[in-house]
Amino acid sequence: MEPSTAEKAGRFSNSWITTSSVMNKKLRLFCLPYAGGGTATYRNWQKAVREGIEVCPVRLPGREMRIKDKPIEERGIMVHSIIAALIPVLAQPYVLFGHSMGGLLAYLVACEIRDRRLPLPRHLFVSARPAPRIARNILSRPVSRLSDAEFLRELAATVNSSLMDFSAESELLALVLPTLRSDFQLLEGYSYVPREPLPFPITALGGTSDSTISEADLQPWAECTTAAFSLEMLEGDHFFVNKPGLATEVINSKLEALLSCLPTIR
Repeated sequence: MEPSTAEKAGRFSNSWITTSSVMNKKLRLFCLPYAGGGTATYRNWQKAVREGIEVCPVRLPGREMRIKDKPIEERGIMVHSIIAALIPVLAQPYVLFGHSMGGLLAYLVACEIRDRRLPLPRHLFVSARPAPRIARNILSRPVSRLSDAEFLRELAATVNSSLMDFSAESELLALVLPTLRSDFQLLEGYSYVPREPLPFPITALGGTSDSTISEADLQPWAECTTAAFSLEMLEGDHFFVNKPGLATEVINSKLEALLSCLPTIR
């Protein structure tokens, strides 16, 4: 399914991404959200990244301005849809960043791009996501076997206690819950399939107070690349990505040398 596109004056837009007229940009940073999340996580990143980086959050269906679009529950369809949306701009330098669910999607997108011999990302950032070979089930049962109340209780107990605040906000819950359930359906049943290591650097990020993902869960990401690997532990829980400056400081550091070698995108 090829996404509809519109491009003029050096800017590109479809339902999944919009590139902007950031001055002196040299590469794009495509950002994928955590389960239930959206582009809002990355709203202020443009001010925090180095000159030359254009932040491009990926808009997944079923949230924010795409709230009326049906969420995608099948990983393969999601990965192929993301790649179809990115293809028109992959010829220009880019990197991928994904947090939690987005980390898995970013990795699978990178693998598929490599397998299809499309232009490769210059770097992959995986945040708060265990390495692919580490199995991790947050929920006690499949999503389809949990009531809404049970689903929220289990997530609140393991990942995000603030989810229980939604119980008193029925209208907000009605908007958030279908997408959240669909995202966990997408994650459900993922099983590791050994793949050739990727030929570009990977940086894994974790939260020092994240009770669901440890440094040991992140270290095996090193096996997924033949290039440089680094692991950065940042102050915060599973959602450290929401704290301004933490992840972007790492991104700025890792991309400094690359930016110095790239021409400006025209």
